[in-house]
Amino acid sequence: MEVTVSENKTIEIDEEIIEFLKQQDEDFRISTSCYGPILIPVSMKPPKKSDIKVNFGKRTLHISMVQAAYLSKVDKSMLMGSSLSDLERCFL
Repeated sequence: MEVTVSENKTIEIDEEIIEFLKQQDEDFRISTSCYGPILIPVSMKPPKKSDIKVNFGKRTLHISMVQAAYLSKVDKSMLMGSSLSDLERCFL
């Protein structure tokens, strides 16, 4: 699926990510981490008013405007693992 974010910019969202989001109990956000763009639950990083919103059934993907400027594709490499250790290291 392609999402238009501006007149000259689209972001491709992998079908695998769309299916993942539909199965979740909460919305997700693409945000900035020290490792680059990361897909995390909004309970960890709440959406901002400036985010681009993409709906998938009952779920919404919020894309940071900062990340939207650079992203061309959303894929499973952006999913945060079950351990927060890597993300926690960003803040040390």
